[in-house]
Amino acid sequence: MAGSLVSPRAAAVLWSAVGGAAALVTAPGLIWLLRDRLHVRCSTGAPGTEGYGTWVCADGIGYILPGIAVGGGVMMLVVVAMIISGVVSRDRVRAVLLVVFAGAAMAWGNILIAYGSANLVHGRAAGISGIETWFDAMGVAVLCQAVSLASAIASFFVGARAARIAAWVAVVLACLGAVVQPGLAVTAAPGAFLLMGAACQPPMRDSVVGRRGGEHTPG
Repeated sequence: MAGSLVSPRAAAVLWSAVGGAAALVTAPGLIWLLRDRLHVRCSTGAPGTEGYGTWVCADGIGYILPGIAVGGGVMMLVVVAMIISGVVSRDRVRAVLLVVFAGAAMAWGNILIAYGSANLVHGRAAGISGIETWFDAMGVAVLCQAVSLASAIASFFVGARAARIAAWVAVVLACLGAVVQPGLAVTAAPGAFLLMGAACQPPMRDSVVGRRGGEHTPG
């Protein structure tokens, strides 16, 4: 495990770099999610017509801009997280920042994909909103991401043993989100690796808002 073989700072930089690579590798799955599951930039005939239910979508070039918007934004956040991880000297601060950037990467992709599902689909049946379609395709994966971030945040406020467990539960849940919805791996996988970098930092033995009983731990 990288966290046991190298320093916490090096582990944070390493896992952030792996997260960036994961964003590149999983990016093609985003196009499948947008086109085949959410029908973003697609249209179908009006209800009752012969073409209803048959989706006609943009070609691959038509998904370059959405891909750049989602994947590029995630990549930018991962790169910034990697740079900051190498600059920040305090392990505690580094762990918090990695969790913040993991949450930002996941939220960025989810919000943009939800926007596309709500506004860039033509011919959806009456009574079915884009957000409903988005939630049907991504709801479980997004829930996994949300709970993973909650677990990562909780790790800052508990004892060392519980903190380690909570941090790694966060990593597993983020990975599970990518498994449940592979098209969302472009945000879930980088987020999981940033959380892994955070999990490799020494646990906070006391609250980030104050030390319990005057206990002091380096970090």
